[in-house]
Amino acid sequence: KSNGLFAAYVAFDGPAGDDPRTLNVGEVAEGLCRIVDVEGPMITKRAYDIYLRGCGIKRMGHELKITMNKALTNAIRRGRIVAEDELGTQVFLCSVIRMKESPPIKLRSRGPRAFEEIPPSELLVVARRVVEQHDFNPGSDDHLRAVLEYFDLRRLTTSVGTTLLDILEKKIDYVDTFLFNHPEAGS
Repeated sequence: KSNGLFAAYVAFDGPAGDDPRTLNVGEVAEGLCRIVDVEGPMITKRAYDIYLRGCGIKRMGHELKITMNKALTNAIRRGRIVAEDELGTQVFLCSVIRMKESPPIKLRSRGPRAFEEIPPSELLVVARRVVEQHDFNPGSDDHLRAVLEYFDLRRLTTSVGTTLLDILEKKIDYVDTFLFNHPEAGS
């Protein structure tokens, strides 16, 4: 299960910045960059949650979401962060974000992430490898359970299964590139 490509998850530690309601957008953007630099590629919502929890905010309301979106847009415009809409939802919170110079995919253990916080491309790499190695029928319960097992997840709920099946249908170019450049991935 574990090899050089499947690294331990490194979680951001400590506050990324002060209360976003008291800072300018550029300062909040810098805080987001600090988080993404450690944990990226990552789901946008996870980056926001880490930032907000770090300054004692438990819930992201509508106004805070607007502020965080403006800060992320600022970091993207300045060429610091790249955002990919891997699920094609056009929902900013669901995008996968990473520092511009970092690779689009990093295979890692789950770490503190919930299933919903694992980038679709990371799940897709594992799903494609598991099929090759174990001759599973793609999309079968055995296949989906094997993918979850890589991330130390046990419960194949209806919601998780539906999400995984949706991800299996996605065509993410850099997944093919990653698999081509790392034939040993997932072995």
